[in-house]
Amino acid sequence: MSDAVKDDAVIANAEKSLKELGERIEHSELIMKEEARKGCQLVMNDCNEGACKQITSACSGVKSKMQAVNFYGAFLVRDGQESALARHIVMLTEGAANCAERALNLDVAGREIELTLSSRLALTVCALTDALDRHRSRRPSNE
Repeated sequence: MSDAVKDDAVIANAEKSLKELGERIEHSELIMKEEARKGCQLVMNDCNEGACKQITSACSGVKSKMQAVNFYGAFLVRDGQESALARHIVMLTEGAANCAERALNLDVAGREIELTLSSRLALTVCALTDALDRHRSRRPSNE
């Protein structure tokens, strides 16, 4: 065999080895990304479970608790910041509704206090919703 043929065989063998190595690296990266995604999902599942416990402890009555948990689930949170904002939105909405309901059964002075509190809570919910929207707009689109 001539030296040129040997060199071509060595180069071809090296190219084949590099290609195989590249494929192994890509495969390893895919596995690592999948493991990281699964880890994040487990953390979010724990976070959502904690959120549901926190929300149900803040609500009274079974029907109210179920509605609040369903409301939280509608947010489809993807990270801790969204979870915190969604929890506050749910609980403050519940609080605003309770204040408005209590206002119906009070005299004028008590009604004014409860409606003022309900309005403040509703405004806070609006501000938190805006914050959630801003956070989601900054989130990368590939998530």
